Amino acid sequence: MAQTVLITGANRGIGQQVASTLARQGWDVLIGARDRQKGDAAAARLRKVTGGRLKAVELDVTSDASVATAAQKLRDGAILIDALVNNAGIHGEARGSGLARTIETNFFGPLRVTLGLLPLLRDRASVTNVTSALGSLASLDPATVGCSPTPHSRAMRSSRT
Repeated sequence: MAQTVLITGANRGIGQQVASTLARQGWDVLIGARDRQKGDAAAARLRKVTGGRLKAVELDVTSDASVATAAQKLRDGAILIDALVNNAGIHGEARGSGLARTIETNFFGPLRVTLGLLPLLRDRASVTNVTSALGSLASLDPATVGCSPTPHSRAMRSSRT
């Protein structure tokens, strides 16, 4: 029986590459995408390239309702998740609503998705949170914390940590 992974933001970029790699390794891949059409297109494109089992799941990490709907559809399909990759993220602005949107997507999004899908995660399932180099605790230099060169990078660091 193949393992199932759900990857947020998998219709392009890093998420799509992770989806492609895991599909080639035999995983059943759920492509989480805000826009269902873009998710379907990515799944079709990757099926042609990998020969794998890929399916789109409409999922907006900034919306409680969207996460709940996605979880219900997975539950209705008796789909359990062996791995969750919280990849969706934005490179937002450091002021006003741009900062709020960046934090909502990059910080609260993975939390919202993980908590919303928790009942569908199999025992011993793994959860991976993808961050940028700016938001990585592993590369954090204590000597420069809070001293980023631009307001934009300060917003990105705080939202991806």
